[in-house]
Amino acid sequence: MNDSLLLLPPPEPIQVQYKTNWLGLHPFKPTKPFQIFCLCSSIPTNIIQLLIEEVKMTTTFTLHTSNYNKSTKDAFIFIELIQVGELQSKILLFQINRLLSIHHGLRFDINTLLQNIFLPTNKIYTWNKNKKDLYPLIHISFFSKEIFNNLSNLIPLQKPFKQWYNKTFTHDNKCPCSSRFDNDNDYPCCICPYRPCKHIDEQWTLHRAINCVLNEFIPQEIKSITDHQDTITIYTHYCLATTKLAMIIELDWKAEQVYQYNKYH
Repeated sequence: MNDSLLLLPPPEPIQVQYKTNWLGLHPFKPTKPFQIFCLCSSIPTNIIQLLIEEVKMTTTFTLHTSNYNKSTKDAFIFIELIQVGELQSKILLFQINRLLSIHHGLRFDINTLLQNIFLPTNKIYTWNKNKKDLYPLIHISFFSKEIFNNLSNLIPLQKPFKQWYNKTFTHDNKCPCSSRFDNDNDYPCCICPYRPCKHIDEQWTLHRAINCVLNEFIPQEIKSITDHQDTITIYTHYCLATTKLAMIIELDWKAEQVYQYNKYH
């Protein structure tokens, strides 16, 4: 590890973090305030028209989906409009059960909204490329199979994050891997506590990435949460966390920048 990295307190080992959340980690904090727009029968016509215009002026989005729940026959789809110049983030919430009862005019508007979001020229960040979670929109005729099958502009961040992290937080000089292997991959012989992945194929979860890089956490036990609003908040934070990590990767933050961010936020 070079001298500049020694200035940073390395990220705490993930197994220790989960034991000391109340000491070392803080609740997830979005980069700016946000507003959620629920696409359902109660949304005013002027708001949906405004959102369509906003989407048409936006070229980058973040997508987060929940798994389809067979028992409740419901799923959540969150899409954030990434608008750098805006002081507040806009997040579109599609809850499958609430889309079933909307009238024809609103159905047309939501179809228009989705078609403009998933234009081939747009960038859509996700944590992993799991587009099958969009299938409920096809099932209820809000999303065409043609768009779904040709969806090629999803940008999964899981692999780029691993590449960025390993390049930024290199093996310690005392680590056996430092002299035998490159910094790009993860190996069982690694003893660096701040590099929690120990196998070349091991992938980062979104939770682990937020824990290690930003000392923040988002609750994971969605199934145990019965309050609907709490569920919405947690899924929203997943979406915003993906955007936050996308920013770090795109700007190629150095270790010192991570340190400064954690110090002042």
